[in-house]
Amino acid sequence: MFSLPTSPEGSSPHYLRRFARHGCSRAMQVRFQKNNEELLFKGRCTVISEGGFEALVSGELPLGRMVTIEFYLEGVVDPVPLSARVINHHGFSFGFQFIAPSSLQRSIIADFFYEELHSEPLN
Repeated sequence: MFSLPTSPEGSSPHYLRRFARHGCSRAMQVRFQKNNEELLFKGRCTVISEGGFEALVSGELPLGRMVTIEFYLEGVVDPVPLSARVINHHGFSFGFQFIAPSSLQRSIIADFFYEELHSEPLN
């Protein structure tokens, strides 16, 4: 299991993120209930951190909505589900915050995004 990095040293003294952000490009999908109907939107994760991620999503998601995020791992048939909350959006770009990931899920995030999480952080 790999540890997850936090905000980079030397970041701006005016604004310090709780978790460092890293660029990525990984397929994912978002599931949620709306009016007793299950909706599924395809997406692509563009920025990842230990606490959440940003993604381009093919549909409209309500702010504050709890959703299930599904990432696909190489060699695994079923997607890995993670709970998240929609925290912001700009057009088709949405920000998600992971909700209480278990230690196993944190390990999966760290392993799945190992290359991204150990790359140069975004500012």
